[in-house]
Amino acid sequence: MHPVQVVLQFLKEENYMEAFNALEKESGIKYKEGLFKEHMLRQTFGELQITGQTTTLRALMQGKKLKLTETSKKVEFNASPVAIIAIPEGILASFNDKTIRLFDADLNELKSTELNVPTILCFQYLDGKVYYCTMGGHVGVFDIQKFESEFALQVSNNHVTNIRILGDYIVASSYSGELSFVRRSDFILEKRFKHPNAISSMCLVNNGVIYALQNDNSFMYRSLDDIEQVQYLLMNPIEFDTHGFGVRDMKESPSDKSSFIVLTDQNRAVIYKFTPGAQELEVLANVDHVLSDGLTQPQMIWPTGPIFLSTTDDLKVNAVDIADNKLAFQISNWHKATRCLTMQNNILYVGAFDKSLSSFVLEETE
Repeated sequence: MHPVQVVLQFLKEENYMEAFNALEKESGIKYKEGLFKEHMLRQTFGELQITGQTTTLRALMQGKKLKLTETSKKVEFNASPVAIIAIPEGILASFNDKTIRLFDADLNELKSTELNVPTILCFQYLDGKVYYCTMGGHVGVFDIQKFESEFALQVSNNHVTNIRILGDYIVASSYSGELSFVRRSDFILEKRFKHPNAISSMCLVNNGVIYALQNDNSFMYRSLDDIEQVQYLLMNPIEFDTHGFGVRDMKESPSDKSSFIVLTDQNRAVIYKFTPGAQELEVLANVDHVLSDGLTQPQMIWPTGPIFLSTTDDLKVNAVDIADNKLAFQISNWHKATRCLTMQNNILYVGAFDKSLSSFVLEETE
């Protein structure tokens, strides 16, 4: 049997008639009905798809795995840490008393200042600058050398919970459903898009930003090439399964700019690939071993291909082995919920609602 006949039958059965007609015309091969049994056809193409997904996932999984050592430290404060980021100068954290504090690798406090803006909820670092967003709807720039806020602009009347740096833009998402594009070069708000529901989370993919709304079964994608144009992408890109899920957090792949991970409210994480120019997402893996269906807002980091880490709703931090879909290790060190986390030089730093910062030394393994 000519292989084109197999493809023709598949296209016809799936009702891709435009592609069917084009292939029949270009190949010069006339389609013959029923040469291949339907269940065998679906099995063959399903295996091809699974093989392709496995190859893509294996490429994503490149890198060292991590394991927990016995070396740790916990420091308590008079306020709760809210956001944390690793930068060349050390570990930078915001607290709910409106302070920003810089620590060394051993969590010794180096600097501290109180800002005249509401509590900082998120940091991003790029090209020597620290960008932030606040509970009062601001985005701003923090000068790490002078240790003061360089500039702040209010873009929303509600919490701005997430920011990303996309080209010359600071992209900010808010609980009030606004997605704002602020130019980094002159700190002018260029565009604000209003949505009916709160924006749950967002991340970068394919030279653009992809984000999720509460109570919506699609992601929305805007490219840097044309931020006005929005593309809708189903969370479950399968014809018979178009329901969505709540999104807790989204993070970029450490190695592939077209892949990202989503922490759901169903105690699982989903890894997607968004091939440039594609009309739908490809699900590469569903991963368990996270607890994310409660009232907290768990956060993730994806520091190395095979491992991601997440705060949980049960006062822990879970490290998940993506390749084997198993728990790599779990940390229980708190009597209140864990809130934020970051990594630097294989040291994990965790902020918690018990007004503490903790550090844990990790080791790389094969």
